[in-house]
Amino acid sequence: MKIICIACQAKFNIPDNKIPKGKNAFIRCPKCQEKVKIPTFKPEERSGAIAIPDIFASTFMAETDKKALVCIDNDSYREIIFRGLTKHEYQANAAENSAFALEFLEIQQYNTIIIDENFEKGIGKDRVMDEIERMDMSFRRDICIVLLSKHIRTGDNMNTLHSSVNKVVNYKDINIFDNFFKSAVKEHKQFYSVYNMAMQTIGKR
Repeated sequence: MKIICIACQAKFNIPDNKIPKGKNAFIRCPKCQEKVKIPTFKPEERSGAIAIPDIFASTFMAETDKKALVCIDNDSYREIIFRGLTKHEYQANAAENSAFALEFLEIQQYNTIIIDENFEKGIGKDRVMDEIERMDMSFRRDICIVLLSKHIRTGDNMNTLHSSVNKVVNYKDINIFDNFFKSAVKEHKQFYSVYNMAMQTIGKR
């Protein structure tokens, strides 16, 4: 399969037999070290260049460690979220629906995903979360996921864990989302900094 690094435009080939089947995977670009997503490989597909749809051509982000994907239907909620992200100097893409969200995940590596439990009446949320679940864990753990919920109270650690996210923010707290987002990112970084040090100590990272 021919791969193109979106960050530096370097082109290189990966043998088809080295590509995980039915599972998303990432590699480091040998030129710039940016993470490059390898599309899910299906045996019947032929090797070929990755085609980037024109509609997403303007969504590529400059090199930064603050990239967010926002999956929210409600316009007023989305505006509040974008204000908070801008305050923390994040670049963000807004997915109009789950199809767009999955396309964004194909062409861009995010370290923050903010998703509404009612995104596309819940179906969109499930599709996006399933896609994230299929990612290689070495890259999945780099993503901080914040779930907006009507039913789960903010800071409910048990339901946060059950939902496979890093933080839950209840709708009634949306106007102070910025505070919870800041703490979610901080806690996520602290947790995995300890994890990474442990991995380095035993020689697995």
